[in-house]
Amino acid sequence: MAFDLTAKLSRMAQIKRENPAYEKLLDFYEKVYMEKERCYQTIRPRFLKLDEQLIKIKAQEGFPLLDKSTIELDLTALEEFFQNILQASRERNPATGAKLVSYIQQGNKDVREMIQEMWEGKLKIKNGKEEEIGDPTLLSFLLVETLKPVYEYCANILQEFIPQELWKQGYCPVCGEHPPIAEISGEKGTRLLFCIYCGTDWPFPLLKCPFCNNEEEEEVKSFYPENEKRYRIEVCKICGKYLKVIDTQAIGCRVPLDVENIATLHLDILAQKGGYRRGASFPLLI
Repeated sequence: MAFDLTAKLSRMAQIKRENPAYEKLLDFYEKVYMEKERCYQTIRPRFLKLDEQLIKIKAQEGFPLLDKSTIELDLTALEEFFQNILQASRERNPATGAKLVSYIQQGNKDVREMIQEMWEGKLKIKNGKEEEIGDPTLLSFLLVETLKPVYEYCANILQEFIPQELWKQGYCPVCGEHPPIAEISGEKGTRLLFCIYCGTDWPFPLLKCPFCNNEEEEEVKSFYPENEKRYRIEVCKICGKYLKVIDTQAIGCRVPLDVENIATLHLDILAQKGGYRRGASFPLLI
């Protein structure tokens, strides 16, 4: 289920009222979301080739539909988006942000080149020592956020080719990324996995690990944080990874899962303290 910017900002405001500990973090993400919406409305990524027959075959065989080599990025718009959210990051954390700005301005890496290489999975940051770059996680985060409008643009086009009743994989049918979060909804407790990159959700069996496909009940466990029945953490003892799960029946309505992923960072901390690893590759910014 897609949520527009207004719905996401409304949910952030609600979370800040209910849990003030997330106020400063969500204030930052509000700026990111507003800049992302501006970027999404202006970018012009282009499919160099859209082979519908090949896409249908890939979907049937369980391969992600997106072929990044067929996408021409609008690097002008994406660079502007990157600089805008870098400025927001600098306002939130002046010291770390300033180091990253200095690192970029010293010519260690061209922004457009970094964006392109991040998209292609080839990024290598030269001289990326922590004392020079400030926080390497911040650069990774900003580059991933910069590319989200492209992922979402591609997902909107490719959605019609997803065989919802046939897709049995734990990774995203559009871009192939693993989910950090899922939703339980409906009377039968249907579980929907959510891709934080392109915003795609898809049904996946309950009590099955999306990271290693383990279905042994005694090896897939759930536990609830204290006093939080709306949220739980599912852990797999086979692969050692975890998935955050939101019970939208307990909340009373469906909610934007990308926002919930931000507002449940305490679950990530709790799971990682328990020795479990994130199944999704998306960089966390806490």
